[in-house]
Amino acid sequence: MKIEEVFLDMDGVLTNFHKGVCDSFDQLYDLSNLSMWDFWKDWKPKTTRTNIIDICDQDFWAELEWHDEGHEILHALEDIYGAENIFLVTKPMPNPGSWTGKKMWVDEHLFRYGDRLIITEASRAMLASPTSLLVDDSQKNVDDFRMAGGQAILIPRPWNSLNRHKVIQHLEVELDMIRRKGREIKMLEGKTLHGHPQFYDLLQKMAELHSRKNHDYAGSENPLRNFYKCKEMGISPFKGIMVRLSDKWSRLESFLKQGVLEVKDESIKDTLMDSAVYSLLAMILFDEQLKENQACPENVNQE
Repeated sequence: MKIEEVFLDMDGVLTNFHKGVCDSFDQLYDLSNLSMWDFWKDWKPKTTRTNIIDICDQDFWAELEWHDEGHEILHALEDIYGAENIFLVTKPMPNPGSWTGKKMWVDEHLFRYGDRLIITEASRAMLASPTSLLVDDSQKNVDDFRMAGGQAILIPRPWNSLNRHKVIQHLEVELDMIRRKGREIKMLEGKTLHGHPQFYDLLQKMAELHSRKNHDYAGSENPLRNFYKCKEMGISPFKGIMVRLSDKWSRLESFLKQGVLEVKDESIKDTLMDSAVYSLLAMILFDEQLKENQACPENVNQE
């Protein structure tokens, strides 16, 4: 489904709130060591949340610096969706000056967005719809937006689950995935889909899982590069992925016998999803091996 509205978070995405606070208290700014809300807890002299709120007055917000990738994030979204379809969204702090200060920052740096600035204490999930996209650095905001039916991209920051990802590369992957999803939905429009609706939802989740893992393990030049590494050890990629599949089935078999999983980081649903993805990749690798061998399927077992 085509994205019609983009809601772009300001603090932590476009503006560098953390650096502003550090500078205001003459503290060393080190983005890699910052947590979301309590990054001041070990400062000396002792600093409280009340102190932070008091310092975040009108001038504080109006004079915030751009975040390192702020311009690139905005330009990437404008290139795809157009500036006219992008809304800036931000939550005010208890300090009354935050409302006017945020507006002053936009007037100074992004005056063309003056009539598309949303300052609200309400949940961003209220803005969610199948045709809306939220770009935010808050894990909770992103999760809530998706639960409400919208699409969302989490910007990697030290305080969320994507802290090890590169910001712009991750953004590009997510935007490409959303475009592909839109094309896939368009292809299915007008067609009657039989079976359980959740089946098609799981297919989409499987595609998203494959895209994310492929970004981390392979790359754009050869999307199956990680599977072909086993050829260096004399094992065909098809056999290599079958070993991975057997590991997943062994885990499922162990669960059925023992009724418990020792490794809690991977649920049964995760294992089943991985098995489904590996099965499709095995079909691709099987076809590629047949082309290389120019032989019948039975010859695969003779390698």
